Amino acid sequence: MMNVEISRFVMFVLLPRIRAVDIEVSTADNRQYVKLSTYCIIAAGRSFYTFKVKAKNDAHFALMSDDDDTRPLYEIVIGGWNNRKSCIRTGKQLPCLSTYSQTVLSQAAYRSFWVTWIGGNIVVGEGDTINVNGIMSYHHSSPYPINFFAVMTGWGASGHWKFNNDVGCTPHDYNNTRIVENYTECCGNMTYECDKGYYLHSGNLQRTCFPNRTWSGDPPYCKRCKCLIDQNLTTPKDLTKRIEQLTKELKVHYNSTNAFHRRKTCAPDKRHSSICLGWLFGYFVIVSMTITLVITDLKRLYRHICFGED
Repeated sequence: MMNVEISRFVMFVLLPRIRAVDIEVSTADNRQYVKLSTYCIIAAGRSFYTFKVKAKNDAHFALMSDDDDTRPLYEIVIGGWNNRKSCIRTGKQLPCLSTYSQTVLSQAAYRSFWVTWIGGNIVVGEGDTINVNGIMSYHHSSPYPINFFAVMTGWGASGHWKFNNDVGCTPHDYNNTRIVENYTECCGNMTYECDKGYYLHSGNLQRTCFPNRTWSGDPPYCKRCKCLIDQNLTTPKDLTKRIEQLTKELKVHYNSTNAFHRRKTCAPDKRHSSICLGWLFGYFVIVSMTITLVITDLKRLYRHICFGED
């Protein structure tokens, strides 16, 4: 008996709390369509949709090719003509192609409806269960692509609409990261941080949920750092010892480089005898070169002075 009571508590108390809150939209008595893309609700990727509406009359639901009610669309009129007739149209205010002559709307309570569009077959029904209790259908031989929704009221009525909040993205977690912001609703962000000892190698640490329920960017890929943090250094004393150790290792590596060996083999000799020998050798070279040049030009110099010849 106790288990049964617990199950009832889980079913009737806990489940409603975790259910996503419906998206609510209001439409004025102005015959102006409100785009549901504003609320991140789009038709692309779907073949059916359910909604609830509370209105006195004339609740219009549009299935649009583009996010523009001047472009091709299917107009579904629910409770038009003072809530006496509903119909399906292939454009705004065009002739009805399928009708249903019963009262379907209420100004005091929400009424549920569903619509499907597969292969050019537009079907509308009452209730929350798809393909149950259909009230209108129309086959369009040249069907429009359906990518967007819009809703409207008018002719003396305003409307209150409820739509399933299924526009969020599925949250993801990745290895070596942790989630610091978890907002999976449409236009919300998932923000990650690298775990200790890792850095971002590719991808994005912040990703945004698009209206088509996909994430922007690429998944974050983190690589492990090769740095002091890998050494589990927990105290300043440990850090100091590690720095001294690295310094010794670097000195050993430097002493084995070519630059270091060239410096050792080509170092200057600062002994006095070496300096004197260097100067003497330099003077000898300079004087020898000068004498050689003078001797080679003596004959030409003599002829020039005596005879004025070159």
